[in-house]
Amino acid sequence: MCLSCAEVGTPPNVMFINCEPLCPVLNTECTLNLCIKDFCPKRISVTWTVDGEPVDSSCVFNTPPSLNVNGLYAMYSFLKLHPTQTKRNQCYRCKVEHSNKNSESNNVLCVPPLEVGGGQHRLLSV
Repeated sequence: MCLSCAEVGTPPNVMFINCEPLCPVLNTECTLNLCIKDFCPKRISVTWTVDGEPVDSSCVFNTPPSLNVNGLYAMYSFLKLHPTQTKRNQCYRCKVEHSNKNSESNNVLCVPPLEVGGGQHRLLSV
């Protein structure tokens, strides 16, 4: 007897978390990106927090899960933020929860100290 992925469940593979642009400019909007793929069934929860507190939902965009040719789902989650002097050293966490019991994933990106030089303020890469 063969069980379908909907019966057994396939946990998501969280592929990456990065920031665009890679070196954000002070007081300029940037976006954190998360790719979640190869999961089934398609019901999934993605939650963003900053320093343990929920982020404003207007700053988050999740694509709907899409069915790939391999029979599994994939989606993206985006968080827009504005790096400022008062927001430096904040840690952004993206928590992915799926119906597969062994599928919880936590991904963290900490905003590094700001670098000041040449008249521009930039985030240091971590």
